[in-house]
Amino acid sequence: MPAVTRNAAPEVTLDAVGDVMPGWGVAALVNKPGPDAPFALMHPIFAAADAVIGNLECPLSYRGKPTKAKSKAALKARKEFLLRGPPEAATGIANAGFAAMSLANNHMMDFGPVAMRDTLSALRDAGIGTAGAGENSAEAWQPAYFERRGLRFALLSFSDVIPIGYAASAKSPGIAAGRSTITGEIDRPYLKTLTESIKLARSQADVVIVFEHWGDEFVGRPSKEHVLEAHAAIDAGALLVIGAHPHVLGPIESYHGGLIAYTLGNFVFDTTPGLKTRSAVLQIHLRGDAITSWEAVPVEIKGGVPSPVGGRLVAAPLRWHFSSRHAYGPPE
Repeated sequence: MPAVTRNAAPEVTLDAVGDVMPGWGVAALVNKPGPDAPFALMHPIFAAADAVIGNLECPLSYRGKPTKAKSKAALKARKEFLLRGPPEAATGIANAGFAAMSLANNHMMDFGPVAMRDTLSALRDAGIGTAGAGENSAEAWQPAYFERRGLRFALLSFSDVIPIGYAASAKSPGIAAGRSTITGEIDRPYLKTLTESIKLARSQADVVIVFEHWGDEFVGRPSKEHVLEAHAAIDAGALLVIGAHPHVLGPIESYHGGLIAYTLGNFVFDTTPGLKTRSAVLQIHLRGDAITSWEAVPVEIKGGVPSPVGGRLVAAPLRWHFSSRHAYGPPE
């Protein structure tokens, strides 16, 4: 009698992108021709994935008052920005295949708790999971769970770029802080809280993803503290760490069976020409709770809209390292 062989776990493909900001000129596209317009050129790429994740870089709301945390002088000098997009954008995000969005960033509270709540409602009504913002810190730290082909994912979202009043507390709404709200540092107590949250999420999911809003704008190379934090997240049980905020691409590191993309730059974003319009879709191929391979698909942003430019930036099994000449990143 022949031996019985178990079916191998199915392969699941997850696509990750950077900042999605359906405001400014992109908002006009959402209104006409419609909410699918910002992602229309990417649908052939996303169609091959089981799920897509990214960072929503603005609230989706017509309501709320501008935050006082960003001064009029800073806004006038364009050192700070107030961002928001129309709630209708959530339909296009869902139709593009996004399963969950990271909301912990330095713009989610630009128009206060009302706009944040509208964002949560718009995304959840469209069937998109949310992580990184909520009515209190416990809710903001709660993962977004989703399942594909029997594989359960947990997305955690944090921001260490925190304007005054943006961080959620035990009794007030806001975003999940990516550093200690007491010391302002990524210190041992904070890392302990972070790793415990990852371990809890791992106990309830096969794959844990940590989405971090960190770093300095226009600097792709991560700081030592962010490398330390990313490594701690992988060591605690996360399989993927994805970064955003610098608005440019950064290196991708293979570490202890996990993968770290320190910054995926912009994705849907109305921005000026240059490095900020160079982007990528990070495609991760998994079998069970292990990464089998990954690749980065280069993307160019024109008029706020991303489009693939052909080819692959990296296509390899797990053997690349941050220090390797093969790691992908813009020239420093």
